Amino acid sequence: MSKKQTYPFWLGGVAGSLAACCTHPLDLTKVRMQTIPSAPGVKRPSMFSVIRSTVAESGVRSLYTGLTASLLRQMSYSLVRLGTYEAMKERLSENGPPSSGPLLVAAMAAGGLGGIAGNPADILVVRMTSDSVRPPEKRYNYSNAITGLAALVKNEGARGLIRGLGTNTTRAILMNGSQVWSYDFTKSILLHSRIPFVNYEFRDNLALHTVASTIAGTVATTVCSPADVMRSRLMSATGKTNPVEVFTRSLREEGFGFLFKGWTPAFIRLGPNTVFMFIFLEHIVHSVWLYALSSPFYGHNMEAFQLLSRGGAKFDKNKFKDDFRLFDKTERQRDKAKAAVKFADGELPPELDFFKYAQGGAPKRKETESGSLGRVGEEVGGTQMKRRRTEPTDSQDEDSPPIPRHRVTAKGSNVPKHIESFEDLQERYKLHTQLLFNLSDSGFKRPTGIQSHAIPILLESRDLAAISPTGTGKTLSYLLPIISSLGSPSAKLKNDCGPGVRALILAPTRELAHQIHNECLKLAQGRKWRIVLFSKATASTLADKSVQDKVDIIISTPLRMVSALQAGSLELRNVRHLVLDEADRMLDAEFLTQVQEIITACSHPQVQKAVFSATLPAGAEKIAMDMLRDPIRIVVGLKDTPLPLIAQSLTYVADDPSKLPTLLQYLSQPYNPPVLIFVSSQPRATSLAEELVLNGVLNVDCLHAGMSKKEREDAVSRMRRGESWVMVSTEVMARGMDFKGVREVINYDFPQNVQSYVHRIGRTGRAGREGKAITYFTDEDSPYLKTIANVLLQSGSSVPEWILKLPKPSKMKRRQMGKIKRSETVNKASNIGRNDAIKRREMIAGSKRRKEKTERQVSTAEYGADAEDGDEES
Repeated sequence: MSKKQTYPFWLGGVAGSLAACCTHPLDLTKVRMQTIPSAPGVKRPSMFSVIRSTVAESGVRSLYTGLTASLLRQMSYSLVRLGTYEAMKERLSENGPPSSGPLLVAAMAAGGLGGIAGNPADILVVRMTSDSVRPPEKRYNYSNAITGLAALVKNEGARGLIRGLGTNTTRAILMNGSQVWSYDFTKSILLHSRIPFVNYEFRDNLALHTVASTIAGTVATTVCSPADVMRSRLMSATGKTNPVEVFTRSLREEGFGFLFKGWTPAFIRLGPNTVFMFIFLEHIVHSVWLYALSSPFYGHNMEAFQLLSRGGAKFDKNKFKDDFRLFDKTERQRDKAKAAVKFADGELPPELDFFKYAQGGAPKRKETESGSLGRVGEEVGGTQMKRRRTEPTDSQDEDSPPIPRHRVTAKGSNVPKHIESFEDLQERYKLHTQLLFNLSDSGFKRPTGIQSHAIPILLESRDLAAISPTGTGKTLSYLLPIISSLGSPSAKLKNDCGPGVRALILAPTRELAHQIHNECLKLAQGRKWRIVLFSKATASTLADKSVQDKVDIIISTPLRMVSALQAGSLELRNVRHLVLDEADRMLDAEFLTQVQEIITACSHPQVQKAVFSATLPAGAEKIAMDMLRDPIRIVVGLKDTPLPLIAQSLTYVADDPSKLPTLLQYLSQPYNPPVLIFVSSQPRATSLAEELVLNGVLNVDCLHAGMSKKEREDAVSRMRRGESWVMVSTEVMARGMDFKGVREVINYDFPQNVQSYVHRIGRTGRAGREGKAITYFTDEDSPYLKTIANVLLQSGSSVPEWILKLPKPSKMKRRQMGKIKRSETVNKASNIGRNDAIKRREMIAGSKRRKEKTERQVSTAEYGADAEDGDEES
């Protein structure tokens, strides 16, 4: 058994003991209520009357009678049942998340083993807590658990240790099966659902664990009460006892209700007990394991890794004196403040632009003989950085659009003529001079293929369905017409158009909505438009009708908007422009109902609707065309095909455990950061990020929907500033997110479908830059390989002959692409690079110690000099 596997056992005992210290008075009250006989029809003593009489007779300290036995019980019963269950659950999870059936069997088996192991301690608990309510001649008078155990063996022999074993084991099986299993089951349900009315969505955090633990305690109390009463009566009895006789006698004398005696204190006790125990295990087991590995992924060591990568690996104070400044917290905060003032979101300061890639828009490049673009990049190996650069020729136009115009197709009636330059908009549509200035200031020199066609269509108030590869400028294609059509933000014009929101832009994720909001602010700079990113905070503000009427443009996610509409706090009757970004996602089953409700709320007869996406399956496209009025359809390039600027490749890795060594081998060679790595689930994202850090990969970050809003925003911000070289993410980053300079994308887990693949690799190769995309596939993925291989062929990438000969997957097979079962965590690499990571941490710690020593010496010297100056003045 590994060191990690032992943690749930002894930590389970510790957690149970700590919980027992808090809930023992309730346990004592429960046992006394269960063992006091009462006749049918006679009022049973309540929990409060038992507590009151106990305190009155023996004082408050008597509520903790038998605490030593309770602690012994927890160190045996809880240690075995929780440790065994965690070990069995981990074994069941090796081939993916286990179903509820095997989990229930594992929980009941672990409970049975725990009941057997804790039976002697249970006898002591029952006897010591109920002793004072027994006749004096029948009392056991155990002073503590040790002497009580010795007296039990002496008076009743070894068989006395198994008294009531059957009922105790039954109770333990029911307890663990209902408590532990219902805890995991409740968590899984809450994680994938929203709370009605308040529309709250749980994440894997303390709130979820508390609610799930409370529900688990309630279920366990009800299920286990009959067995618990029988156990207490059998264990407290003297001499030979027969469970059947005890049951029939109690039923005859007290009625059926005796089976639920002590239910109230048991209910009150088990809730806090379960909450404390499971929350302790959830958080402490994970923390102890990370601490044992000295993981830099959690805590402040991550910052030290970033400083190490920026300052060099060998900290010689004389040679790298400037780099020691990086460890000065005051200096770092001052630098951050300067950067926040000087640079806008998404722009890299020169000192952070390691790769000279995000400055000045698209990099200069040299065309090859075949007409494709030359490779631009830097190599990073170890702690040294090598830069390669190709210089452009004089005849080269670095502002040329990435998609040739002949690959843009438009279908519909009376399609407006496309534009050749942004200046054409001023001549044809009287575009405001300030907007042209903002375009130039943002680095837009010439319109791309989608922009040259979509902007005139929207400016002529036509509905539009636009399909264009990732990174071709779709956001500007609808922002510019919207802002231009709104006209002047003057109060007079606003009154002419009527009060209320006039433009609504919907995006599937908060991150994409935030990015669209930033781009909209840049484009509207110098004009007093009221542009709002709809969030929980702004929703409460906009509930005021007077504030709402002053808003021009709202950017939101569908769920947030629907919540406001259902609450009656927002009106969309005056919306004239409605845009669905990432329409393939917005029109699938998850968002379709919400989108339809929003469209219905936009009831103005002149509302203009537009949908934009890099991919649009046939079903989603039919829905889109039905909701548009006399639409025009634009396709840039081939449908569902990425840009030819992305060099795509497929890598065979046999099985899931082989992926991590393959990835570590790739990252140990010179590569072009920043790199995006996509995985299929949130636990795998966290696990892979941890493994990369532990194996010496620098500047690793993680992003998934399970993180809090602030954590996600901070991760995105670090990526934009160039502090993250490797970003591990789920599908949350696959849509619309635009990071300047993303060089490579690695599909660690096979994409769910063609659309997912196109969106994932579309994070690179944007705005005319080259990119690289690598997709790992295993034997399990091979039936679906032909589908992705066809995408590679259409975009001009080479595909091995044997892949082309694979049979085309059926429609049913294609639906199963995203249902491949994978383990929740990635398989750990066997100490690859861990020694290097440990050495780096030791170097950082040593450099900090030397810095502190130097500061103390300087402080002492300054104090001595001040003292001498004072003596001279006196």
